[in-house]
Amino acid sequence: MFGNSAISVDNLQDACDRLENNNVAFQKKLSEGSMRHIAFAKDPDGYWVEIIGLKDQVTTASDTNSYRMNHSMIRVKSATESIKFYTEVMGMTLLRTNEKPTGKFNLYFLGYKPEGDVENESLTSDREGLLELTYNYGTDDPDSDFKGYHNGNAEPQGFGHICITVDDLDAACARFEGLGVNWKKRLTDGRMKDVAFVLDPDGYWIEVIQNERIKKRANW
Repeated sequence: MFGNSAISVDNLQDACDRLENNNVAFQKKLSEGSMRHIAFAKDPDGYWVEIIGLKDQVTTASDTNSYRMNHSMIRVKSATESIKFYTEVMGMTLLRTNEKPTGKFNLYFLGYKPEGDVENESLTSDREGLLELTYNYGTDDPDSDFKGYHNGNAEPQGFGHICITVDDLDAACARFEGLGVNWKKRLTDGRMKDVAFVLDPDGYWIEVIQNERIKKRANW
């Protein structure tokens, strides 16, 4: 089940004040609950947008030009299976783990290595395009009645998919095929020959497209 998207902002308090002054609805304001470093706004469709602070906070008015699309969060049935899939199959790196035993859940942040040097990859608030996996204890227990999460594409539809770009689309899809992934759509399926969709262990769709900065692809 899709959880939320998240943006990093330069002045957390001012950014939240600005949203509130514009009558944006909140699931959780900064002043609510025990976590005073995080807020959740709601978009027009009711999706949650997590708001966190960039590492270096400013004291001036918040500037939206500095905001970053930090991560998307999905809930997974098995942390072990999902981490293995996203690291070994999709090539991501596990950047940070946040265990919450009192709340009976763990958070795992994964992403691709950025261009250039990074002082500390575990400082994820300044990154872009990360994936957060939320694992609730017991969902992978074979004796549990839990059947799995809604992938967003079955009825009723909501969340659609995440998307990655690759250096060589044909070669990447051939590699996925060799690794025995489950497909929603192969490159050769349908009329769109420039896009593929892989299924992760929970059935979430992962769109795979060509990185045009590395290699041009016809009809894209």
